[in-house]
Amino acid sequence: MKVIAELGVGVAGSIDHASKLAHAAAQAGCYAVKTQLRDVETCYSEVKLAEPKESPWGTTYGDYAFGRELSLEDHTILHDRCNELGLGYGFSVWDMVGARKGASLEPEFVKIPSAKIRDHGLIATVARLYSCPMIISTGASTLHEISAALCCVGDKRVTLMHCVMQYPCEKKNLNLAALVTLYAQFSAGGVGLDIGLSDHSRGIVAPVAAYSRYPWLTMVEKHFTLDRAGQPWNPDAPASLEPDGMRRMIRDLRAVDVMFGDGEKRVLECEKKDYARLVV
Repeated sequence: MKVIAELGVGVAGSIDHASKLAHAAAQAGCYAVKTQLRDVETCYSEVKLAEPKESPWGTTYGDYAFGRELSLEDHTILHDRCNELGLGYGFSVWDMVGARKGASLEPEFVKIPSAKIRDHGLIATVARLYSCPMIISTGASTLHEISAALCCVGDKRVTLMHCVMQYPCEKKNLNLAALVTLYAQFSAGGVGLDIGLSDHSRGIVAPVAAYSRYPWLTMVEKHFTLDRAGQPWNPDAPASLEPDGMRRMIRDLRAVDVMFGDGEKRVLECEKKDYARLVV
């Protein structure tokens, strides 16, 4: 099971803070960290950028949008630091300009976020420019729309992530059984795509419950922060894990692997001593 710590906008436009997050993710046992890569002026209209929004960087959405982003140089530095920490590194792409710039970073993976699953031009461009595996998040989409997106990727290795686009996602809305639908449609029967979970719920229950029921899951993504209360402007903070929560989730996911065993019903070596003690 690969666990990705989604740093998201929580990097706060700071390579120093992003580096601290990566270090904490490595200590917690994560496989990789993920950031976002946008060209702000391409992603948002002038009207959107002019909207009022309070943030540490100013009073407009534009101040917020520009302030929270890492520069391409920052992404390069963070990638190098992840390599030093033994972490994989990847990012979500949101627009053509950002996708073209990001290809030079040579990430271990690149993600199409749920909001872009209908942008077939972007998906095809990413599949062409990047040699690494792709992740496609499937929040707020149908099986038909997922199939259409997959038609754009050619022979790329893809992990499909079940996702619900609610931040934070209420437990009643998680619909974890949709993982079976994705598996049956895109992984079983020779299709061979990997299936994972991008979880926006609070806490660690959902990924552990999903993996204990569906051991063919290969990946879990969770938002990650050093302090949920420390970034009131961050919309991802309520659904994020702090370092101890991430560590506990990874501990429990690893415990699932151990607990299932090989399925053969037999007398185990560990049972023999107590069997002799209790049978008289």
